[in-house]
Amino acid sequence: MDKEQLRAAKARLVAQMQAGQPWHVAAAIAGLQTSQSTAYRLCQAVRERGEMALQDGRHGHLFPKNARRLLDDATSRHLLRVVGDGYSFADQSLFDYFASL
Repeated sequence: MDKEQLRAAKARLVAQMQAGQPWHVAAAIAGLQTSQSTAYRLCQAVRERGEMALQDGRHGHLFPKNARRLLDDATSRHLLRVVGDGYSFADQSLFDYFASL
């Protein structure tokens, strides 16, 4: 599903829930596989921020303003590497260390 199709599916999910459908029925109608909490967070985000919440890809969670700078710095120090649209630890032992905390 491309970004526009995903945005449209999220809009259908929210519209169905606002029309009184249970979250799991609304998700099935919209063609989305999601959890109950994610569906309700998305509805709340749409109420609070409007259409923008359908496009941010974070189910209503805001990405910290300075996080991008932190990620770019970690990448330049070879602690992280860019993988597609995300990041990955450059070394498995570093991942293992943080996973054990």
